[in-house]
Amino acid sequence: MYQDKPTGSAVFIERINTTLLNENELAEIRKAKIGLIFQQFNLIHTLWGAIARSLANDPGIIIGDEPAGNVDIDAGDAIMDILEALNQDG
Repeated sequence: MYQDKPTGSAVFIERINTTLLNENELAEIRKAKIGLIFQQFNLIHTLWGAIARSLANDPGIIIGDEPAGNVDIDAGDAIMDILEALNQDG
């Protein structure tokens, strides 16, 4: 899986310069330290399942691709409440 690399700077995750890592090392960083919430759920049938999957490894970083974009207002508010609480808890 090809990922773009920064051209004029570096990206550090927990003091690791990710721009110096090979593809396998980057995959390990993504697996261990980053949770992704996709708008299209990527093989999970519900958004709540996608959120649970993204939190399963207790990542330090959560990236959401418009996690509240395709839901009603109440569900969107609930999702944002969860993400804000996680942010507050660190």
